Amino acid sequence: MPRRKKAIILLLSIVYFSLVGLLFTLGFEKDIKNINESKAKETKIEDKYFEKAEKLGIEEDKSILNAITRSMKKINNQDRVFKLASNMVSEFNYLINTQQLEKAYKMLDSEYTEEFGLTYEVFEAKNKGEKIDKYVISYIEEMKTEGIILIEYLVVAENGFIRKDMSVIEKNGEYTLTLNGLSEKTRMKVDYEEKGIKTSVTRRYKVGDSVAYKFTLENTTDKDIKIRNYPNGFFGVVQNQKYSHTILSSITPNFSEDYIIKAGESKQYIVKFNTVYYLEKIGIELENKDIIVIPIYNM
Repeated sequence: MPRRKKAIILLLSIVYFSLVGLLFTLGFEKDIKNINESKAKETKIEDKYFEKAEKLGIEEDKSILNAITRSMKKINNQDRVFKLASNMVSEFNYLINTQQLEKAYKMLDSEYTEEFGLTYEVFEAKNKGEKIDKYVISYIEEMKTEGIILIEYLVVAENGFIRKDMSVIEKNGEYTLTLNGLSEKTRMKVDYEEKGIKTSVTRRYKVGDSVAYKFTLENTTDKDIKIRNYPNGFFGVVQNQKYSHTILSSITPNFSEDYIIKAGESKQYIVKFNTVYYLEKIGIELENKDIIVIPIYNM
């Protein structure tokens, strides 16, 4: 094929995909604008009905209008929540698929990225070459905490589905994402020391349908301490039932390094436990089979 013809085809391809990207972005921004306008209209409609009820001065009519308004508000709100959540997931995955990673990272909530140590470099390393072809949104819930929407969606994989959790956070009319379904965080203060490990638990989180805790482990010995690298290396305890773990805040190049604390070293962890219940204890099982149990039930 002549070079000129190849150049024309390449130029047309670039123009086409640029237009697709632009239309997608404009469409997303238009949907967010429509969602905000819809919210404003609902308030005006609600005020109009209440004004009419006040003028009528009839308690029965006011009661009926109250019920109608609540019903309308609930239906309209559910529609708005679904559209907002699906648009945010769609936009984020589009940016990942097209490897516009800086734009995707900017969609994330800054407090979330700081809290969980998710720097752009870590985010880029985790998502470089990532592609999500098909997914299904399986669950959306607006939390009682104002401005937080939980999303669970399933990515279609070769051997089934991969579950992913997100949350949409609204602040001053702006919408951002977290990638773990973060919906709640609570300050804590639990200090404990045993077998040469000082433990300080400082945060509790609700993430999706699980709980997570932030804690620091300090090795006060002159030897490396190794935590067993398996589901119950860290474990949660509720009413004598053990729950396995996932480390959420790993920033080490080699994941297995998270389970080694060198002599005199301190490491900070955010660990998710496979339960919806707040923990009574956090357990740590070492390579030598020693077990450390940190009581936190009184928090």
